Amino acid sequence: MTQEIEEREELALETVSDADVTMVNDVEESSMVATISFPGYDELDDRKVLRSVQDVFKKFDYGDTTNISNQFKDTDSLAVYAKNTMADIRAVRSKADINQLVHQAAAMSRFWYLGDTIDKALKAGSYGANAAHKLAVAWNMSDPYIYQIRAVATRLTPVDCYLLGIRGLDSTHLRKLAQVQDDATRKAIITTFVSACHDTSDPTKIMQAKKLFIAAINIKKALSTIDATTTNPDGDKVNDEDLPQEYVAVLNQISQWGKKLKKVMDEHSLEELFNASGNFYMPASAQDAETRLNDVKEAAESLKRVCMNTRNELDDIIREMDSLALVELNTDADALP
Repeated sequence: MTQEIEEREELALETVSDADVTMVNDVEESSMVATISFPGYDELDDRKVLRSVQDVFKKFDYGDTTNISNQFKDTDSLAVYAKNTMADIRAVRSKADINQLVHQAAAMSRFWYLGDTIDKALKAGSYGANAAHKLAVAWNMSDPYIYQIRAVATRLTPVDCYLLGIRGLDSTHLRKLAQVQDDATRKAIITTFVSACHDTSDPTKIMQAKKLFIAAINIKKALSTIDATTTNPDGDKVNDEDLPQEYVAVLNQISQWGKKLKKVMDEHSLEELFNASGNFYMPASAQDAETRLNDVKEAAESLKRVCMNTRNELDDIIREMDSLALVELNTDADALP
């Protein structure tokens, strides 16, 4: 009986994962985020601010600034004060940033442990039929959410969640990542993102890597849907004489464009572009340095123009796909072949 329940749960997990094609965005789910109220002008004055600063900077003493020239005899002593102050600020900011990153990583790892506990408890089979649904009702969550959080535990590891969490990803990203069923593809998406983010020295690079990560998940899910609907069970193109030619033509075109976009939007090639761009510099001592630098700028401008034109074409494609979503069955027999 336990094995039968487990098999039904696994089937439900696969079914919901395939059916849920919601695109990943960059917003953490509300149930995971605490609401913090910001103070207003009516709640603060200069004395309260000073006390707050002194709570953080234990040795800070604002002192008497009326005779400030007695404190700093020359600009050198003032420069020393400024440098020491900036060092203190950097130290506090660094500690705060480290704490935030470590806490985020621990929170995402804790999310994995939650999923693992739920998964093992439901697989134990002691709750009877429809246990996942019963849990969803009692927890006030949706059935897909239960299956997705279990998928995080079965398809990711605590280390995966920690490494992704410390780089700024949240539980929404983990749940959607866990819906990528192919193990090799899922691992490639993870390792590409982790490898692209070594430290916090370049926020722009981290932002680019995060966008690439989200795009990779969305593309994999969308293309897998295209592959599933535009091929027959043998993996060939749709081509059935009994089907309307308009149906065959549109599905084959969608499949072809899906493959083209898959090749262009490959996460590894994009990572190579971002890395090359982010690491580029031209030393003045290089041969024909100014000419070479201009070559790069002209090439970048050309690629930018291609991307801008392509974006316009993609907007046209999106509009066409939106129009397909509005098509209804045609009851006019004369319109059918």
